[in-house]
Amino acid sequence: MAIDTYETDSLNSSIQVGYDTAIMENVSIVLDLDMRTGSLPGETGWLSGAGAAAGTYPGDALAAFNATNTDTTNVSGGSLRMVTVKFDLKGTSASALEFKGNLQTGAKTNPAPISKIVALLGFVHGSAEHDTMAKVTVSGSTVSVKGLAAMDDNYVTVLLA
Repeated sequence: MAIDTYETDSLNSSIQVGYDTAIMENVSIVLDLDMRTGSLPGETGWLSGAGAAAGTYPGDALAAFNATNTDTTNVSGGSLRMVTVKFDLKGTSASALEFKGNLQTGAKTNPAPISKIVALLGFVHGSAEHDTMAKVTVSGSTVSVKGLAAMDDNYVTVLLA
C-alpha cells in the first residue's frame, strides 16, 4: 500500500488526495466545501458586503463601507472542510487515500492546512451486490479502504481540519 500519485481538486486545487495506482483508479475530488464560509473554496461572493455597491454600506448610506475581508488579507489560517472523493477499487488489496495541502507551483489558492481527519462522515460503495462490503478506517490524514471485491463508483466523505 504505497501512495504513488496525487490527484488535485480541479475546482480549487488547494487540496490533494494521494493513492496507489496499482490498487485504485479514477480518483477525483467531487466536493470540497469550506465549513467556515459555507461556500466552495475560491468563491469570493461572501466578501462583497451583501451585494452593496463598492465603497457603500450594505443597506443604508450612513457611511462608507470599506471591507478589508479579502481572501489574502484576512485569511483565517484554515477551517474545517468537508471533502468527498470518488474512486474505483481494482481488487481486494488494502488501499489508502491520503489528504494533504497542494504545495505545487501554480496552485490556484494557498495550500489548505490539513492536519488530520476529524470525522469519517460516510462511505458508499458502488457495487450492486449487497453482500459486497469494504472495511474503512481512519488514521491521521489517511482513510484506508479494503474491499471484498473490485468495486467501481465508491464515495468517501470526510471532515478535515
